[in-house]
Amino acid sequence: MKKRVFAALLVIGNLSLAAPKQQEKIPVMPKEVTLTSGRVLRNVQVVRWERDCVVLRYSGGVDPISFVLFKKPTPAEVAKIKAAQEEQVSVEREAALAKAQNALPEKIRDAVQRRAKMEFMTHRKMGAESELKYDLHIDLEEPRTVEGWPGRYEVLGVGWFQYYDSIRGNFSSDKSWFRAYVEVKNVRGTPRVIEFSRLPNEPLR
Repeated sequence: MKKRVFAALLVIGNLSLAAPKQQEKIPVMPKEVTLTSGRVLRNVQVVRWERDCVVLRYSGGVDPISFVLFKKPTPAEVAKIKAAQEEQVSVEREAALAKAQNALPEKIRDAVQRRAKMEFMTHRKMGAESELKYDLHIDLEEPRTVEGWPGRYEVLGVGWFQYYDSIRGNFSSDKSWFRAYVEVKNVRGTPRVIEFSRLPNEPLR
């Protein structure tokens, strides 16, 4: 009897007998559970699993509930619970995707910002025009998708910098426009700058 009831519980929660892997969410339970006594637990959350019981937090308290106390569900109840869980998973997946998409432009800009700083601060003119940059400010435009290249983005920007010319012995300032192409394999991935080039003039939009 105990095994049959626990099997029914597994069906309800779509659970696995195996212990959850590290960093995985704890196995889920229905939000509403009916016990064999007729008692109904609402807003149920699993605290931990034991050998012969499960500790549940619900509206009204926290208690260990023996597996034998769970009421065997009807087929209709099982179907309802499964549908609710699938809907919840779908909602959470869509919310995570939307969050990642909203964060993507800023992640792309951060990648270009780091690359631009590296390019400007490490670049040196050769020979008599040697210079040392000591101040830098980067302005970036919003990323734009590259037509015909899924997952590719173009970012235009300008670097404002001050430098010391060691040959002439004077301080000066200048600016330089640039274009960066960024590859993003998926919205949750890390943007990678695949091309960075200086531009002779301000680019046409």
